Amino acid sequence: MAPTQNARLIFNKVPKDFPVPGETTIYETSETIDLDNVPLNGGILTKTLYLSIDPYFRGRMRDESKKSYSSRSDIKQGDHVYVTETPFQEYNVLSAKHPVMIIENKENLPWSLYVGILGMPGKTAYYALDVIGKPQKGETIYVSTGAGPVGATVSQICKAAGLKVIASAGSDDKVEFLKSIGVDVAFNYKKDKISDVLAKEGPINIYWDNVGGESLDAALEACKEHARIICCGAISAYNNGPTPIKRLTVRGFVVGELEAEVGNPKIFYEKMVPLVANGQIKWNEHVFEGLDKAGDAILAVQKGDNTAKTVVKVADSLPIKDIIDTPVKRSGFWLRLLPALKKFDYHPGSKGCVSTIDWSPYDLRLFKTTQWPPAQPLAFAPPLAVSKHAGRVKITMAKIANFRGVFFPHSPCRAYGSHPSGCSPTSSHIAKNKRQAYSVAENAGHQTSAESWGTGRAVARIPRVGGGGTHRSGQAAFGNMCRGGRMFAPTKTWRKWHVKVNQNQRRFAVVSALAASALPSLVLARGHRIEGIEEVPLVVSSGVEEYTKTKEAVTLLKALNAYSDVTKVSNSRKLRAGKGKLRNRRHRQRRGPLIVYNEDKGIVRAFRNLPGVEVANVRRLNLLQLAPGGHLGRFVIWTEGAFNLLDEVFGTFDKASVYKKDYYLPTAKITNPDVTRIINSDEVQSVVRPSQGKKQRRPWTQHKNPLVNKGVLFKLNPYAKKLRRQELPKQEEGWLRQGQEGYQGCRRDLPYHSPCSLNDKFDLICCVSLDFSEVWSMYALWGCLSTTMPCPFDLMSLQKYR
Repeated sequence: MAPTQNARLIFNKVPKDFPVPGETTIYETSETIDLDNVPLNGGILTKTLYLSIDPYFRGRMRDESKKSYSSRSDIKQGDHVYVTETPFQEYNVLSAKHPVMIIENKENLPWSLYVGILGMPGKTAYYALDVIGKPQKGETIYVSTGAGPVGATVSQICKAAGLKVIASAGSDDKVEFLKSIGVDVAFNYKKDKISDVLAKEGPINIYWDNVGGESLDAALEACKEHARIICCGAISAYNNGPTPIKRLTVRGFVVGELEAEVGNPKIFYEKMVPLVANGQIKWNEHVFEGLDKAGDAILAVQKGDNTAKTVVKVADSLPIKDIIDTPVKRSGFWLRLLPALKKFDYHPGSKGCVSTIDWSPYDLRLFKTTQWPPAQPLAFAPPLAVSKHAGRVKITMAKIANFRGVFFPHSPCRAYGSHPSGCSPTSSHIAKNKRQAYSVAENAGHQTSAESWGTGRAVARIPRVGGGGTHRSGQAAFGNMCRGGRMFAPTKTWRKWHVKVNQNQRRFAVVSALAASALPSLVLARGHRIEGIEEVPLVVSSGVEEYTKTKEAVTLLKALNAYSDVTKVSNSRKLRAGKGKLRNRRHRQRRGPLIVYNEDKGIVRAFRNLPGVEVANVRRLNLLQLAPGGHLGRFVIWTEGAFNLLDEVFGTFDKASVYKKDYYLPTAKITNPDVTRIINSDEVQSVVRPSQGKKQRRPWTQHKNPLVNKGVLFKLNPYAKKLRRQELPKQEEGWLRQGQEGYQGCRRDLPYHSPCSLNDKFDLICCVSLDFSEVWSMYALWGCLSTTMPCPFDLMSLQKYR
């Protein structure tokens, strides 16, 4: 077939203001492509149908950078695929490692929707609401810039879930569009004050933030307690006003990371495609015809002239054939889409040697032809690349697909290794096991004759040196406060120096430290300079084990862009503070890379003289080297032989270790730690019983004795109240009978009207005029007060008080 024109859009430079078509972006038609004879190298040839144009392109424009690799799936002839990180041109050759996603489109929806509401805008709305917002029926959400592709999708998803939706827009036409898709309250923020609208329609439970500024300030005031704020726009980061104390949840996000957090990217299409197909979620598009109009489309989006999702239609059909050289096994899980290697081109209008444009959902950058494209960490993007000296060699996908070990993403070792405290206790205990006993001399400070003078001499009772004729005589000795005396609590050699650490605990700490070495965030947090390396873990060919010269080691580290970590160690060498510099450790410095090898054919000799670089055999990995100081994230460089031996050394989840008897990698007790998401899932909620409502229960019960507390007794035994009432008449009769008997017993010849005072020992009653009737009354009164206690006074003794 004759060469076919392959028109493309060149990203020429980063604009200072709005991107200008013809300057920022250049439409070029000089390139051609032979569809039958183009070299594929195991990749595929694709024809572009639609391009997605989004406002955040401007924020993703960067200067020169590097690119990276990812996994891919089986593709058949005629398949429609969704790809990212490709140039804006009609035909693209994707490498064998380029990430693609097959679109089935069983509902026969327009293909443009898969770069619109079913593409990145839809994923942004769905995953952010699902993971951060967690909308519940009956709640209220406020969406700023609700007429955009993302905002309109958020509004419709929430409306379908039973929420009250408040949305703002910048023009009356957009407000009418919001009302047409079912928004409860739509207003023009340029005419109506946001705070007044929210005060009237609020309070709100969820705020979708796209702009920050005044909108964010108003939303903060209108938020209920425990409200959720989803930061979708970068402008909101510049709002530094005071935040009311309402225990709010404010979180920004990257769509790819939320998709990886959910763990099942198909769930987005399973739930969103039916809603779009049956019309529950409405959509609108602004289509620019032809790749030559892409520059105008970008400018319109950046200026805000678009009234709907903007896409560029490049072609109507997909006339390609199946040109896959080698089928590649589909990955068991999708993580996130990453850039892929592309053919670099030189454009005469650009400054220097610059590649074709790369409009990416993640980054928009210029690429230099002289730079190698680095791969992402193994934690996110297998397969692993192996660097051979200063060149590159690839391991086959099948070999890596079967690799499961300490670097497996769902390993509990990885979760333990990601914890800040990680291996710290185990590391500190193991570090104590190489200590040597030390102590002061047993008789230190006691090498003198001294005796206390005792008391009475106006001096302390500390022992004092005897004798005379010298200043030493009479001086205190032995005590830790004395000159020449012993130290307080003299150290002894029989101190408990070593700590026993369980074998399984040591092994778990080692594999956790290995898992942490594959997380670039932890490696960077530990201070290693890995910004320029290709990936972690970094694997070099086994030929490195034959190095014997230091200059060869330096050449390798510089080729891997890892020598900056060695330079960091050299620059950090400082004189130690304190007396440690007198004890054979005069200087202190940082730690550099750890080289792990399989066979020592000279590699130890080659690397041993580099500052901060340590060398270890894969069969004898030490926690103190993998996590110095208990801090996880050591930068490890593996030889290919050592890396392939990891499964034999530590085993896998279903295969025991060869070197450690009956040892398997620990299996996760729970594969998904998001228990709340599991409980609220449709599968669980469909079989559980409905909530019975909350019943107020007392947190504790006060225990009362019914034998003492009559109220409690009557509750336990209602008949006791009747018995009590029956006893009262009998008690009254007894009191009256006691009073009469007392009157008969006290008849004596007493003076009439004799003023007297009772015995002052009791001092209970004072009588001024006392006769028999009054005494009788007092005696009867005392009998009513107490039936068992005798009367506290003697009536016969009243005679002496005449």
